Amino acid sequence: MRKLRTALSLPATDLALTGQAALLLIGYATLIRLFPPRHWRHRTPRIAPARPARGDEPFRVRRALGRALRNLPFAPNCLPQALAARHLLHRRGVAYALHVGACRDEAGAPRFHAWTIAGGLWVTGESDDGLFVPFALAASTAPAPPCEPPARLASPPAQ
Repeated sequence: MRKLRTALSLPATDLALTGQAALLLIGYATLIRLFPPRHWRHRTPRIAPARPARGDEPFRVRRALGRALRNLPFAPNCLPQALAARHLLHRRGVAYALHVGACRDEAGAPRFHAWTIAGGLWVTGESDDGLFVPFALAASTAPAPPCEPPARLASPPAQ
């Protein structure tokens, strides 16, 4: 009951964004689990012209994904999170960069990670800077603003 009360206290736009985030996380996690990338990576949405992030849009997407992740019955890994963030940012016309990177752990085994950055903010996949070496990048047509390093905000930027 507490979660329902909290959800209903959100502004309608935030509640809708959280619902979209939850559905996208479920959809991308299912897609990744059932089909190899060769069957779906070329079918992702075409990239529309983007504009720089306006105000707190990347932060709102990040918070919606966080809310959705806390309330799902499973924990999607970084790739469905990054793809869902990409989708939400793309639909809002916000410039972003989705990275996929790799590193080796102490035993020498490869580790992979995906993260999304928009408006100078880590939207998903926050990790140690420089730990993962990017080998794939999907950016909107307008490149995301440079990040040195991406901000880790606890609250939306002041307007």
